[in-house]
Amino acid sequence: MDIKITNGEPGGPALEYNVIGGVLDFYFLAGSETDPTEVARQYVDVAGKPAEVPYWSFGFHQCRFGYRSESGVCDSIM
Repeated sequence: MDIKITNGEPGGPALEYNVIGGVLDFYFLAGSETDPTEVARQYVDVAGKPAEVPYWSFGFHQCRFGYRSESGVCDSIM
């Protein structure tokens, strides 16, 4: 793949991709001059919302190895 960026051309700056083969999908997310979160909204429109993660993946669990009782868990935190 060869990528060329040109400046100062009569039409303004340009980005050129030259590839041997394959399919390339490009998405240009312009966003907004006043709201920087608009790019994230546009990305969600293209890619979709992420799946909700399970409750235990947020760290609300303790390892089951090495703890004999609830007091052992409390002692290891402090």
